[in-house]
Amino acid sequence: MAFVLIAFCGCVHNPIWNGYGPWQSLPSDKTPFSQTVDDDRFADEGQQALETLKSHRETHGFPAITAAIAIDGAIVWTGAAGWADLDTKAPATRDTVLRIGSTSKAVTATALARLVDSGEMSLDAPLSDYSNEWPNKAWNDLTPRQLASHTAGIPGYENNGDRFGQVITLSGCRHYESVAESLAIFDGSDLIYEPGTAFAYSSFDVNLLGAAMASSQAQPFLSVLDRLVFDPLGLVASGSESDGNDWPELAQFYQKDKDQLRTWKPFDLSQRIPGGGLVSTSADLVRIGSSWMDPAFISTQTRETMWTPQVLQNGEVNEQSYAIGWRYYPDAKWPGDDSRALPFAHHGGISKGAMSWLVVYPDYQMSIAININTRIENYSDFNSLEGKILVLFLERIEQLQEE
Repeated sequence: MAFVLIAFCGCVHNPIWNGYGPWQSLPSDKTPFSQTVDDDRFADEGQQALETLKSHRETHGFPAITAAIAIDGAIVWTGAAGWADLDTKAPATRDTVLRIGSTSKAVTATALARLVDSGEMSLDAPLSDYSNEWPNKAWNDLTPRQLASHTAGIPGYENNGDRFGQVITLSGCRHYESVAESLAIFDGSDLIYEPGTAFAYSSFDVNLLGAAMASSQAQPFLSVLDRLVFDPLGLVASGSESDGNDWPELAQFYQKDKDQLRTWKPFDLSQRIPGGGLVSTSADLVRIGSSWMDPAFISTQTRETMWTPQVLQNGEVNEQSYAIGWRYYPDAKWPGDDSRALPFAHHGGISKGAMSWLVVYPDYQMSIAININTRIENYSDFNSLEGKILVLFLERIEQLQEE
């Protein structure tokens, strides 16, 4: 236990351990808002979506909220309301960069899909194919499929048997120069079940996957994302807070208690980049979502494979309908109409002072993303906005198809 206390004391004296800011209320000024309609055919729906977004922010007291919609591979609308920074009163815009938490897993899966398409990685090859230097020998036989579907037996934050890692995970006071280095947070923990026999959602799964991807390319993980996802899609506002970029549009992040907010204490997310440490914009996220419907970017076969909910060894689909890097619901229905199918893939995320939501509707070639710069107790009070916006644009798409 002594080494844990020493590590903790080291964190206390680290400059990053500065605590939260003082509590404050939302400004009494008129709330700033903006929208961009990139396709005039959706101008009316965009205006309705903006009003819905503004109302949703006000109802729940978010400092800022942003949203974006892409259809047929192109952004058709973005909206933003509120303040990216309460102290400077900087308004949120379509360019506001936010922490996306576990939505990072879908971004990592996008790069994985491209590596599978190129034949540079196999979903079912053991990790020993990509490195023979894993710090925990129990990892050697795990596969990318198991890691990306959370069926590998890797523990989560709550049952990590690595005591040192538990302290670092909670404090966020240590910086890691690489994803491989960050594996030290859980490399002393045993597997919690035999791989393939159960499901346990964990960001550590995807951190290990990210290290395998980096090893397969002999490149840093973020360079893999740049080369396979960000650069080819033309994304300039996605990456990591600790990747050396200036991020001038990065939002301030807040803890919320009723109608009071305070800045989140500094937290180094380099410990969890592939599974929960990326930043992005709503606009960039819908571009990533749309890329899954472009067979020139990700093959149809790979998309279908990675959007198939994974079956455990007992023959049952895992409890979250989790596929490979995404949750996928093949039997979902239209809002309010159980006679009409509306399958979708999604991933949400919760980070330090932020929430994120990305959904892809392949039958309508549509992707929707929303993000906020605070955390609230009930996630559905945040992501319920997406369903309200969805209906507006679904109906318009059908009208256009009939014309």
